[in-house]
Parts: sequence; structure tokens; C-alpha cells
Amino acid sequence: MYHGCKIFCRPDRQILPPRIPTPTAAQRGEKALSPTLDGPDNPIHSRKTNTIVEQDFITITPIGLTRGVSISDVYILMLKSQTEPRIFPVLISKQDNATILRAMQLHEYPTTQLFSRLMHTYGVELTGIWLRFPHRGNVCACLMLNRDEDRQKLTTDVGNGVALSLSENVPLLVTTEDYAALTRQQRREGEVALPLTAMSRDLLQEALNEAVSRENFELASALRDEIKLRDSESETLQPE
Repeated sequence: MYHGCKIFCRPDRQILPPRIPTPTAAQRGEKALSPTLDGPDNPIHSRKTNTIVEQDFITITPIGLTRGVSISDVYILMLKSQTEPRIFPVLISKQDNATILRAMQLHEYPTTQLFSRLMHTYGVELTGIWLRFPHRGNVCACLMLNRDEDRQKLTTDVGNGVALSLSENVPLLVTTEDYAALTRQQRREGEVALPLTAMSRDLLQEALNEAVSRENFELASALRDEIKLRDSESETLQPE
């Protein structure tokens, strides 16, 4: 059964004018690389791999940023595909929100400009940026790179990924599976529904408190189950 949490959002989101994305690797019939999920804590890090995974992608475009009302400490990136009206919401950090807002409003990219210069200097082509959900409550941006048919991948946070998409006019991509999961419950203006698996542990707890206060016991039960699952997973991953 699908369980989701509805977050009421502020209507005064910043709107981004439409842009025309370049063809994606998937649209050109190429194989796209899956992202690495580990690496050092620098803004953009890399890991070489020989694994190539074919994926079905949908191109999505940022249309704005918003914040939660029913749950206050929530920042959401709003995206849409070119063919469907439904909102594709992505939970982001406060820092990612600031990075994307600066890129959208001021067209400034301080966290990615050095990386862009290095790409241009060494003839590296950025063919697409894949927003991926590798673990519960987390999302990363996978940069798909190509230089003389040598394809590599880098992972970074969502803020840097979106900033690069805007500065380099490169499409943002999401798999059809993730797109369906994050858009299936979008119904009304000013309301965003997110699957519980897309929410952080702290956000789940805040949503649980809100559900209890509103006597929404079915949602509260689902939230408790998800929190217990996260806690048990954390205990399993801790070194002995």
C-alpha cells in the first residue's frame, strides 16, 4: 500500500522561466551511468566504475522553490516534465535551497563555476544530470560526463546539480519509476504529497507529531512504522 504525507506549501514560490533542454544521453540512444553513492565530503566527488546501467529517463524542469506550512522546516524543489502537468517535488536542504535560489534569481553559480571551467578546459561534456534517490530520505545528483567516449560519473548534492543544469543548459533527469512514485499523489494546488521513503528521519518525526495532533491515526501508524524501520536499519549499519 502506498503511504504518503501531504505537506501544505506557501503559494509564493519563485518561478523559473521555461528553458529548452539539450538532448539527453537516453534520448540519443546511449547508455547512462548509474551514480556512485559514496566518496569524500567535498562538494563534487568522483569514483570510477566499469558498471553501465540502462535506465528509462524523463526530463524534468525546475519551476520554483517552496517551503512547508503544515511542517515548517521543509524546503521543496518543484519540477515538472515537458509532457505532464503534475508537480515532481524533491525535498532539499536549506543550503541546497539557497544555492538553487541564487542560481534561479541572480544567475550566479559560485559553488560550481570552477567545475564548469575545468570541464571546458579539458574538453569534458556534461550530457545529463540524474536526480536519484539511492536511500531512504536522501537524494543525490549524478553528473554524466563524456570525454572522447570515456564516460564517467560524479555525484554531488541537489543544489550543485541544479545549478550546473541551469548554468550549462543541461537536462535534469529522473527515472520513470521515481517520477511515478513522487507524482502519483499530487492533486491540489498548494499541497504536495511525498512518499514516506522520501522523507528524512527528523521530518518523519515532525510529520508524526502533526498527524497525532490532527488525529490522523492511520497516517500516524504508517509514520511510526517507517521511523521504526529507519531506526532498525541504523542499528544494523552501526559498527560493532
